[in-house]
Amino acid sequence: MTETIPVRVQHKRMSASDWTSSTLVLLDGELGVESDTGNVKVGNGRDRFSALQYLTGPKGDRGETGPRGADGVMRFEALTNEQRESLRGPQGNTGPAGPEGQRGPQGLSGPIGPQGPRGADAVVRFNEPEIQQILSAYARKSEVPTYRIAKGDISGGGVGANGTIATSQIMNPDGIKVGDIIEDYWNSASSVNQGFWKVTAVNGTNVSVQGIGTRDFPTPYNDNELKRRVTALENRPVNPSIINQNGSQPLKYWAGTEAQYNAIANKDANTIYDIFKQ
Repeated sequence: MTETIPVRVQHKRMSASDWTSSTLVLLDGELGVESDTGNVKVGNGRDRFSALQYLTGPKGDRGETGPRGADGVMRFEALTNEQRESLRGPQGNTGPAGPEGQRGPQGLSGPIGPQGPRGADAVVRFNEPEIQQILSAYARKSEVPTYRIAKGDISGGGVGANGTIATSQIMNPDGIKVGDIIEDYWNSASSVNQGFWKVTAVNGTNVSVQGIGTRDFPTPYNDNELKRRVTALENRPVNPSIINQNGSQPLKYWAGTEAQYNAIANKDANTIYDIFKQ
């Protein structure tokens, strides 16, 4: 018959820090337990607990390989602000300018802005004589040149030659202006000559002209008729007075070729046009 006697074994127990400071020497084979870690040491009857080796079992089998962990690469986004600042180096030198980029496409037109406020009324003053002269010259440019007849020969001749003539020596001087054309006639031994002058300036009764061309009529060319007209022009009184007997208004006299007559856009009802055939 077997008799079972209950036995209760109690080992020495202290915390790890208490064992470290304790001078207690365990008996040979006596167990000492660290109450806070569960580690066990076996006494040898000579050394203090702190000098003894922990009681360990035999080495176990190798465990199974665990799953692969995350990539160990540290990414900049995962760094703290302090870590990022610690990585910042000194500022480098300015690098060379890069090549010019390609021109981008044109953007869409923006919406029309609101209408601005009304501006102040402009004031144009014509008190300055220089401005008045400029405006007067501009106005004369838009006028159609008028053909005028000299009573005789204008001294000089040829293209580019400069000369002067008084308004009293022009058959139709009224309203003479820069750009008008004056024709004069003179006789030579073998021909009747016609000159063309362009008015370059009008100063009171003095008219400055510049030659733009001449034309010669040989004596056999309509000799009698042309000479008669030239002589009549040269012998015309200085201040002719032609009165329309129908209305008593003064008349003007114009003489020239048919082509010149046709070139006149607005013909004056109070002008006598004397056209000679070539």
